[in-house]
Amino acid sequence: MNSASSDPKALLDIVSRLDGVIDELKDGGQAFSAQLVAMARMELMMTVHRNLEHEMGVLRSLFEGNDQRLLS
Repeated sequence: MNSASSDPKALLDIVSRLDGVIDELKDGGQAFSAQLVAMARMELMMTVHRNLEHEMGVLRSLFEGNDQRLLS
């Protein structure tokens, strides 16, 4: 997996570009192709969500670990 595939900003940039591609396909009468690109867009959005959830979990565990050390 390359570094761009885990960078939320890079993935969201791709998603925004896919919106334009979807619109162009729809305007060109390529509804089925537009649906396929929309499905790929949704998968990218899910990847961004999973990556952010993972990062939040790591941060949460770091903070929880620090809280436990402070209480000891």
